[in-house]
Amino acid sequence: MLPSSPSCRCWLRAPRRPHRVVLPALVSANSVGALTPLGNPQNAIIYSHYRVDPVDFFVTQLPVCAALLAPGLLYAWVRGERVESGSGSAPNVLDVAVVIAAAGCLLAHVPVYFWFPAVFGYYAVLRPHAVREVDWVVIGLLTVGVLVPSVIGSLGWNPRVDDPFVWSVLLSQVVSNVPTTVLVVPMTDDWRDLLHGVTVGGYGTPVASVANLIALRAAGSRGVLRDYAVLQGSCLMLGVLSHYALS
Repeated sequence: MLPSSPSCRCWLRAPRRPHRVVLPALVSANSVGALTPLGNPQNAIIYSHYRVDPVDFFVTQLPVCAALLAPGLLYAWVRGERVESGSGSAPNVLDVAVVIAAAGCLLAHVPVYFWFPAVFGYYAVLRPHAVREVDWVVIGLLTVGVLVPSVIGSLGWNPRVDDPFVWSVLLSQVVSNVPTTVLVVPMTDDWRDLLHGVTVGGYGTPVASVANLIALRAAGSRGVLRDYAVLQGSCLMLGVLSHYALS
């Protein structure tokens, strides 16, 4: 999901109002990326910590993600602008194979320390430019998300939250949904409510998700804040309603 947001920048020369391309693309990246355990950092943390079945994960997310996607599709149909797609070089076959292997290990709940050193070593030796472009903040949050629950458990400190969905939505508006996941994971056994909370909580304020900040920087055109508020507010409202409709 995160790489999908900065990729919007390649379109900015084409449309007259860039935000009419970037904002629906942001909604698509956030909603579709949330469908799978590999789509974003918070999903990977929840999937790994609770050892969720991948099919159960997808089925749990599908209705909420569909509701979140709807305002973006409507906005693109009513106010969107057509753009020309760019061209690029074909991906390296070995790079694709390494990514697929890493994704397979994560989906199979293979411990990270078994496969990550090999993947990192491959890129560090053969693709050093890719390592320099890695978002190390996200990698750090993922690492913390795996370690914090076990550390808190070993200390015997076990605070609980009664409604992880509400807490996750509200906290995400202030500190972003990935740190919220790290904070709330040790406090609940209800992975479904937590997952829905950080998914829906990624909509709303600009800091609710890293992708929001990236997209707003890319879409610096007149009217962007008004359209952002309407679109994100609609997504947030529909996401909350869809969660409670399923409860």
